[in-house]
Amino acid sequence: MTIDNFMKDYLVNCIDDIPSKINSYIFKQEQVDLSHIYIDGTKITANASKYSWVWKKSSVKNRDKVFNKITELLNEINKITSMQGVKFEIRTEYAIEYMKQITEQYVELVCIKPECIVRGKGHRKTPEQRNYDMLVEYTEKLKKYAKHINICGESRNSYSKTDSDATFFRIKRDYMGNDQLLPGYNFQLGICVTFICKQLFLNTGGKHCLPHMMSTFLNYILQIIRILHRHIELIVIVHIGRNTGIHSLRVGLNNFRI
Repeated sequence: MTIDNFMKDYLVNCIDDIPSKINSYIFKQEQVDLSHIYIDGTKITANASKYSWVWKKSSVKNRDKVFNKITELLNEINKITSMQGVKFEIRTEYAIEYMKQITEQYVELVCIKPECIVRGKGHRKTPEQRNYDMLVEYTEKLKKYAKHINICGESRNSYSKTDSDATFFRIKRDYMGNDQLLPGYNFQLGICVTFICKQLFLNTGGKHCLPHMMSTFLNYILQIIRILHRHIELIVIVHIGRNTGIHSLRVGLNNFRI
């Protein structure tokens, strides 16, 4: 049996369970206490070209420029088609499906055949042919920018063309002390006694771990307060000012509820 057949017939169905089973075995052998888990993050450089970046803000900016060009083009087209009683709707943003619909209607109105349009040197296009080519060009650009924005999603500002899962970070410094912008991954891991017990996030930054950390911290504080509720009094120290000094306000916890 070759390695390929073993991977295809046996390993592909259970490969996701292997890391968890290895962890379970290690935790059992080392008697790891999983009641306390710490969050740790690290950046790993991706095997992608460092010049293959795509920026989300640039894609949004260029898409808005295409919207303006489409508006100018439709104003020129409406001057021609208005003689036939047809005007295309002017919008602030243009969907790809709407652009396809406009292109099909324009071909029917001006009676041109896209497959017969002349191209290359020595050929002069008619205004109708130029408008058709510009409609097709702008539609393709909208598709390209929409693809870039969808790949980035809401949590990322960039990605690599050769590895769409990689995001560009300032990871390393060169010999001149300048930051290097490289594609990589940002892992947020759950660590317990030097063992990785859980992968929490794989994103651009660690801000998404903050709600998880704060909720765990607040639950821990609430447990302590409930335990001490029956035994001590809550002393609130209020600093009123330099002249008045510090006053202590004792509040009985018998009337305090969480």
